[in-house]
Amino acid sequence: MSLLRFGFTAKKRAAASAATAHHHNLVPGSCKRTKRAGDVVSLHDERLEINGKDQRKRIPLRFASFNANSLVLRCKNDADALRAFVKTNQPDVFCVQEVRMAATSAEKRGAPARKTKAQKADWAIVSSVLQSSPFNDYKVYWSLADTKYSGVCAFVRRDVDIRRIRFSFPGEADGHDPEGRVMVLEFPNVTVFNTYAPNNGNREERFARRRAWDARLDAAVSAARGANLMWLGDLNACKSDGEMSHPQFFKDGVYRTNVGKRWGRPKHAGDAGQPACTPNEMRRFNEIIQRGGLVDPHAASPEFTWRGTPHCPVYGGKGMRIDYTLVSETIASQIASATIYGTGRSRTGFLGSDHCPIGIVLKSE
Repeated sequence: MSLLRFGFTAKKRAAASAATAHHHNLVPGSCKRTKRAGDVVSLHDERLEINGKDQRKRIPLRFASFNANSLVLRCKNDADALRAFVKTNQPDVFCVQEVRMAATSAEKRGAPARKTKAQKADWAIVSSVLQSSPFNDYKVYWSLADTKYSGVCAFVRRDVDIRRIRFSFPGEADGHDPEGRVMVLEFPNVTVFNTYAPNNGNREERFARRRAWDARLDAAVSAARGANLMWLGDLNACKSDGEMSHPQFFKDGVYRTNVGKRWGRPKHAGDAGQPACTPNEMRRFNEIIQRGGLVDPHAASPEFTWRGTPHCPVYGGKGMRIDYTLVSETIASQIASATIYGTGRSRTGFLGSDHCPIGIVLKSE
């Protein structure tokens, strides 16, 4: 596992560069992109030509995360808002979850499918935005499911030094997560876990699936303790009742609605409640955070990152904070700002999604 420790001085960057080059058998300063077995991509491109001049690539300092609830729909219906967000906040790394674009095939989850008429139409919508400013300043990486479900991607500025990308957690077998829920991006100063957690659902098989996912995260985050880790994305869990606008509703009252009546109460009380708000999910989530030595830089914010459709009779006006950028203690002291970009029951700043973007900025020194 190559999780580089935090440090922004030229001397430390050079040492990190040499260590990474040795790890991947690359020559420092070379420009290579190697597709390794199991879809692990090694990248070593420290320099970039800008206006005819060779310049050293830089470390990322600005990070953002967003559950798009379909990247196709956001590019189709909210392209101007999406462009404005990126142009205004200028993230070096912009991680997106719930892309909902099918992969080319089970063997090629790193590219959207463009076979059927519908897939070609979807790609035309998305690519038109990606080829326009400011997205044309980014390189995009994908990890997708077989169907228009789940999926994550990451936009990385072309002048940012990225070393390696995995599509499973360190310590796991190489290869993409079958549902495109995992992306691990390694930079000289930080390793980023971009994840989209599965919804807990309301049946025992879904509870078991979520337990298995949480066990994977627990192992990966615990193994990275002490390194420079940033775990971001739609983590689909609340840490406490304070991250719910209506705790009693989310933990029990939902069963008195038509939605909850269709679900029925689970056999075990620990699995009862709105997904993301059940006692078992919240307990496991806090245990992962504690064992990984992680810090929540958004903890003081009063905002919720998910909001129900304003006029929905069940969820209208309700919110949860289930999107995070959690960081290791080694990074926490380097945070310049942490922002939840959406606000209010009307979903201002949500860019058309039911989730709003969040982000952090690191100090340059």
